[in-house]
Amino acid sequence: MAMRSNGPGWPAVKFELRQMRRGAIVAAIVVIGMQAMLAGMAHLYLDNAEMERLLGSMPQGMLEGFGIHPESMTTFEGWTSGEPFTFFLLLLGFFGMNWAVGSISRERDRQTAEFLFTLPLSRSSIYWSKWCAHTGLATLIAAASAGIVLLLG
Repeated sequence: MAMRSNGPGWPAVKFELRQMRRGAIVAAIVVIGMQAMLAGMAHLYLDNAEMERLLGSMPQGMLEGFGIHPESMTTFEGWTSGEPFTFFLLLLGFFGMNWAVGSISRERDRQTAEFLFTLPLSRSSIYWSKWCAHTGLATLIAAASAGIVLLLG
């Protein structure tokens, strides 16, 4: 009887990364491109007297309800912590969900799910392999996106 591994199987992680290659490229282009575009637009919002006047005329309750802090529109860090960061979280979360669902459905469509569980890997090892691949990829895209924002800021 073969010994079953409980840790992530690194060949399985590499295989999962290879399977996610196209989706990762699309996600990187979209997320990094959106962050670069929003970071490049920051000068339109920073120290804009008209924007400050508009935000000053809005009711305080509405600003608090939407999480808008007028003083944050005066620095680059404040601007990126608002709208661009929200878009970043939504986009990366969407792509992460898409990768997870795609990973499962890909196994079902190709009818390799049954074969996957015949390998000398435990179910938890297969799960952790997929988790490592998805988390590593999301972290890599997040780091590249943060680097682009800091470079443009």
